[in-house]
Amino acid sequence: MPTDDQIREAIAKEMKRKKTSGTDTFSRLDAIASLLDGKPLSALSTEPADTCRTLVEHFESPFALGLHIRAAICVINRLPNVPAEVRGLWQDAKDKAEIDAEAVKTEIQKNFPPWASNEVATTETREGGATLKTFQGYVSDLQHALGKLNVRNLETVVSNPEEFAEKLRSACTSEGTLKNHISSILCIYKYNPRMKETYPKAFDRWSKESAIQRSRQIKESRLNAPSNSRQAQNFVPMAEWRVALDLLAKGEDPHLSLKKSQSFLLLSYACAFPPKRADLGSVRIFRGSEPSEEERNEHPNHIVLIDGEPRMTIGQHKTAKHYDAIEEVLPDSFLRVLKDSLDRHPRLFLFVDSEGNAFTPQCFSKWFIRNTKEMFGDKAPGVSLLRHAFCTDLDLNSMTGLQLDNVAAKMGHSAARQMEYRFVESKPIHQYSRGRKSVIDRKD
Repeated sequence: MPTDDQIREAIAKEMKRKKTSGTDTFSRLDAIASLLDGKPLSALSTEPADTCRTLVEHFESPFALGLHIRAAICVINRLPNVPAEVRGLWQDAKDKAEIDAEAVKTEIQKNFPPWASNEVATTETREGGATLKTFQGYVSDLQHALGKLNVRNLETVVSNPEEFAEKLRSACTSEGTLKNHISSILCIYKYNPRMKETYPKAFDRWSKESAIQRSRQIKESRLNAPSNSRQAQNFVPMAEWRVALDLLAKGEDPHLSLKKSQSFLLLSYACAFPPKRADLGSVRIFRGSEPSEEERNEHPNHIVLIDGEPRMTIGQHKTAKHYDAIEEVLPDSFLRVLKDSLDRHPRLFLFVDSEGNAFTPQCFSKWFIRNTKEMFGDKAPGVSLLRHAFCTDLDLNSMTGLQLDNVAAKMGHSAARQMEYRFVESKPIHQYSRGRKSVIDRKD
């Protein structure tokens, strides 16, 4: 049987081939190894019933259990001569965990308006500024929170901040993730009056935790530095984005395949526009004529390719209630690449998956990272890091306040938020005194 190191090495090679980091998979393998009480990972195959039972008994959260069973199957797939019944046992365990996770998801959804669990509901605003997409985000956040805390019942967490607030803080790798989890917990109180009536003290405590977390996140953003090691590792300055675009443009046919054409288009977009969030995954293309009102309502994010002033409109985005629709004329450099891409690979959307369909925001974010991993090798900046790179690259000394406001609005945030997106190398405060010695450095 392969050793644990050999198994991990084989998994790492597969992850590299797929251009994924595998960080989460390896952390789950570490957790599994700690539960095996000294046994090698190959025991997942040689002692399947016992090892599977160990995982099931340890992970109360079916969401967490499912993720760790997938990691176990990842190991099984790299072991030789695994009997079919062993594979079947682990597959059955995975299927059961997914069914249980779906049941927990249904219980979470009961805390929100009934229409919010309707998969075919429209994304238009329905209640208090919240949309279907908003509630789907709450449910996803709460599922992940339960997984990190290894708890099945949401009410257990919501009603007991004394026990779970600190555990949640320890389990989160970033301030932003923690803020999202706490905000989603507070939304349970907002949309389920019974919770607030039953647990008023718990609501007050979670509210205080939210205020504390918001203060920490503001302080962190004011440091103008990557918030964690992963962000620091994957940051790519705008100069390198431009070099990558130039290399693709001067290389072999950049539109040889749909995959290559979309990578070229993605780089062209990154270098031509103030970058948006993950809102480009479902941008509808209208060629030759203006879309009808019905089409605009169905596709609030769209590009109109007409003579005179081709433009892109992003009407559905995270901060739409504050900044309305973002509309921009397409720069000539991007327009040329877009038309060539559409002529060679006709499609209805700006970016599409392998089946020609538009992306959800989550899938677009993952697709974006897979593409940048291919572009930059050991770095894989996501949509957020592109926004950081763009803001860091702004020449503040040559821009007026009005210009900065306009750029910020096109990114869907405030000018103040734009400054927080900048990464700068900090120096001792007295080094900003234009050559004059600070009072603290002067000698009597």
